[in-house]
Amino acid sequence: MPGFSNKVANYLGIGRGADLIFYIWIVLSMLALASLYITFSKQERQITHLTRALALHQAQGKIAP
Repeated sequence: MPGFSNKVANYLGIGRGADLIFYIWIVLSMLALASLYITFSKQERQITHLTRALALHQAQGKIAP
């Protein structure tokens, strides 16, 4: 739908519809990367918490090493 993308791009002050699609792709890629970063950070915190809890339990003799 090149005509539609051109109309929307012109309405937004962008020269071509292909440029608009490229800009949208960049924004969506940045959002996906941010989401992945947040997910991996959360997982890393959870792993750290679990590792610390396991180490404390082993040190107290509650769990065999």
